[in-house]
Amino acid sequence: MRCINSNMMNYHLSVRVISRGDGRSALASAAYHSGSVIRDERTGIVHKYDHRKIVEHSEIVLPEGSPDWAFDREKLWNEAEHAEKRKNAKVAREFEITLPAGLDSDQRWKLTMLFACEISERYGVAVDVAIHTSSKEENNRTHHAHLLATTRYLGPNGFGGKTRRLDVKSTAFVEIEYLRKRWAVLKNDALERVQVSGRGDHHSFERCGIDAEPQIHTGSSVVLIERRIGLEAPVTEVDRRVDIREKRHLRAYINRGSAWVREESIRLSRHFHGLAHNLNKAAVFALCEEDQATREKQDRTDKYRNRLAGMDSRELSVAIDRLRPPRVIDLVEADRSVLEVSAEVDALKDHHSAVDYLSNRAAEKAHSWRSSHAIRTWFHDHGIISASPLRALEVERDRYRSEEHSLRPCIDEAVLREQHIRDKVFERLSKEQEPVLALVRSLEALQGKRRSEELLQEQRLEIEKRADRERLAVPVEFSGLAEKRLFRHSGWGDGGARWQYVPEDLRKLIDQYNSVPEKDKALILEGLKNDRARGDEVRDLLAKHRHQYQQYRERNRGIER
Repeated sequence: MRCINSNMMNYHLSVRVISRGDGRSALASAAYHSGSVIRDERTGIVHKYDHRKIVEHSEIVLPEGSPDWAFDREKLWNEAEHAEKRKNAKVAREFEITLPAGLDSDQRWKLTMLFACEISERYGVAVDVAIHTSSKEENNRTHHAHLLATTRYLGPNGFGGKTRRLDVKSTAFVEIEYLRKRWAVLKNDALERVQVSGRGDHHSFERCGIDAEPQIHTGSSVVLIERRIGLEAPVTEVDRRVDIREKRHLRAYINRGSAWVREESIRLSRHFHGLAHNLNKAAVFALCEEDQATREKQDRTDKYRNRLAGMDSRELSVAIDRLRPPRVIDLVEADRSVLEVSAEVDALKDHHSAVDYLSNRAAEKAHSWRSSHAIRTWFHDHGIISASPLRALEVERDRYRSEEHSLRPCIDEAVLREQHIRDKVFERLSKEQEPVLALVRSLEALQGKRRSEELLQEQRLEIEKRADRERLAVPVEFSGLAEKRLFRHSGWGDGGARWQYVPEDLRKLIDQYNSVPEKDKALILEGLKNDRARGDEVRDLLAKHRHQYQQYRERNRGIER
């Protein structure tokens, strides 16, 4: 029978799957175990765990022929995430192992890397290794490692198919049993090399035939709690049994708490992943709406430009009259705030006028009373006997004058306030009308340009019409000259003055025309009408003839020989 010792009791190897269906992320696990910062390109979440101090060593083990980019942890796990399309896909597989307390740092690293290389070579996957140290309170007894492996083969072209041997029930149990056995062998060999007593076994106590209570792996935090609350090794058999029962209750309570923490973590992880997904959808939706609004605005602008491009100056004038806003000064006068303050100013001015009228009236009454009662007025002015009627009129006059003086600052203040409000309204309306006025100015500029273009077009059309009229007149004028030459009208004989000033080329054409039969003359005249180049040539010759003959007539005062 094998000896049971602390090393054997401390054997641990567990295999867990990182699945999207559980709300977990391979990038988050890789960042947490390696104590690094990794950005999830799929969700945009940045997993930041570079503050963790317990990471002793982290390294990536790749199968032979893997691409160089796979040594980049962030690139590796982002590609692993992108390779999975299903919402409940298994992205990674985590192997958690405890390391013997009798090994130093370098020996722990060699042992862990040896096991990671065997996993990578056996299944053709990438393995992300992270060795965690124990704290001072744990007395160097909880060293462990996390081996995060991909669930797809990694080759020269990236990730390939799934490693089904660890997924299918018929082969998964055999593969896990092999890995547990292989880890026990590697661990025992390492202990033997450093001459540490005690060995570990991957079998349970029941399979080994040992009547002992199995240990429950609770992690370093639970071990620290047990030590701090004083669960030490028992002294007597009775104390040992009582202590075992207490430990079972405590561990059951801790297990329930751990299960609740895991469930809440999964729930919160799903919640935040869903929130991030919804935020991404909302952002994409907002961008789509913004793009749609931009496209609609651009379409409206294009339609408006196309419509303007087809307008003439008259249509543009109608559009300008329709768009041109009223004058700002007229809108200011019709503004509600201006009307209210103007009414207030008018009311104050009317009140001031009424008080001024009453004051003047009281003064006139006092003056009239003084004129009618001179003696009483003298006694009143010298303070001997007070005249009550005069006194009342003077008090009334002074009261109205005092009220009149008090109204003047109010009127001045109201006038200033009215001017201030008018200026503000004018400025506001000017700003509101500025885009419309800018559009009107641009349309006016376009209208001026169109008017110029239309004027040029009209001039071109007029020139073309005149040229057409002249071109149509060429056959008539040519046939008339030919007829005069044929019948030798006055001056059209061989020595005639009119024939003398006909250009040589035109003479040849006239003689040639007169020499053809009558039926061909119509064809020649039709050719002069339809053939633009020929017609222009004959027209120029006729114009030259008219010019030369006009000069001749001016020299001879219109007398022909």
